[in-house]
Amino acid sequence: MATKPTNSTVTSKPQRASKRTIATKEGSSPIPPRIAHSDRTIHYYDITFSFKDDSLPYEHFVELFKQVVKMSEDRADDRYVKSIDKRLFIQGIRFVGKDKQIHGQLRAVRLDISPEILNMKTDQARDIEMAEEEGIVETTHFVLDYRKKRHRIGIEYNVAGAKAHELALYLEKVGAKAGLLKVHLSPILSDDSLRDFQRRVGALKALEISVPADSIGRIKKYSPGLASSIQASKDFFNCETVILKPTFDISSQSQTNSAFGVVIDVIKEWTRNPLRRKDFEKFSVKGKDSDNRDTLQIFDLLKDDVKDRINVERRAKSRVLNSIDMFGKMVDSMKKRRLI
Repeated sequence: MATKPTNSTVTSKPQRASKRTIATKEGSSPIPPRIAHSDRTIHYYDITFSFKDDSLPYEHFVELFKQVVKMSEDRADDRYVKSIDKRLFIQGIRFVGKDKQIHGQLRAVRLDISPEILNMKTDQARDIEMAEEEGIVETTHFVLDYRKKRHRIGIEYNVAGAKAHELALYLEKVGAKAGLLKVHLSPILSDDSLRDFQRRVGALKALEISVPADSIGRIKKYSPGLASSIQASKDFFNCETVILKPTFDISSQSQTNSAFGVVIDVIKEWTRNPLRRKDFEKFSVKGKDSDNRDTLQIFDLLKDDVKDRINVERRAKSRVLNSIDMFGKMVDSMKKRRLI
């Protein structure tokens, strides 16, 4: 039997606001796009400043950074320092007095060649037009903490930018007039795996080495054979980074001895000067491990170097890193490791 319709009121629960909108008095407005991030690697060092006058207070080096600020404000001709194919310049210095910290940006300006911009929808590339006095700049962020007598510095690793040793080079150049003799950076290391490697490994099966092109000249001073191999690859392929992955017949004593000799030369230099680890992006060895029944194991010879990966905000359109976010996260990482 058919039923009569009733004059009932249908009610429903209020709908939730769309994830893409935010309720406001005027209505709904789009949620701002999510902020993009990039992963960056931070390396840590003990840093010391040596002056001609060794009676100066241990915080005297702060005056050096004030001098750098004044050079920038005055547009001093010597505010740029040459390093191979680029010019170095420190900018954006911020003195955090209450925490006894200095935050800054080490700029590396390339004046030789410029990249292009490619539209990946149309595959069309276009030039970056620049004035004669302009250049492509790469930024390396640093945070120096001097609350304790042992000063600590965190430095961003930028494969295309200035490296840690170039920060020392820049400060030494601009500080020479103020009596600065030397800036010494010593990587903060964890457990010493190099001696452990030499004890455990005798025969090598493979190497994997990654080297930035601007490190070849330094490597040549302590491992000329390795440097010449890297240079040959760099010249042939005209590349910025060279990766070598040689493999060896583990039963051939001549092959394994030759390879092991190269590794030992590099380890000796690292022991003498830990900063030389920064000449390499990767240095791993595959060899027989006496602690594991002579099975083949991979040893990362750079793992002693204390470092962190941090996730840093990028500006929406330019994709440039947000320096304020970078500095804050660098300080947080240093605190978590109890380095400061």
